[in-house]
Amino acid sequence: MLYHLLAPLARKHIIFNLFKKVGNDFVLIVSVDFEAEKKVEEKAIAVISTDGIGVLQARAFRKKVFPLVKAGASEDQVHKEISNAIQQQ
Repeated sequence: MLYHLLAPLARKHIIFNLFKKVGNDFVLIVSVDFEAEKKVEEKAIAVISTDGIGVLQARAFRKKVFPLVKAGASEDQVHKEISNAIQQQ
């Protein structure tokens, strides 16, 4: 699987795209736009925009966020898990 994070937008957003390689192509599995609501989330997004996503963050997205999005969980549940994922060190 390939993770692709776009640089945060001016309003402290982060866009998380998860792709899966199928044959020679990468197919988009899920795309989530996350807007920071807390200072700690803004700081985490700033770090990701300069340093990239860390191993623990990638693991949290794969194991916590993706299953919620796939299951159609509420926006609040997804936001909470993304917030937790981006704060992983």
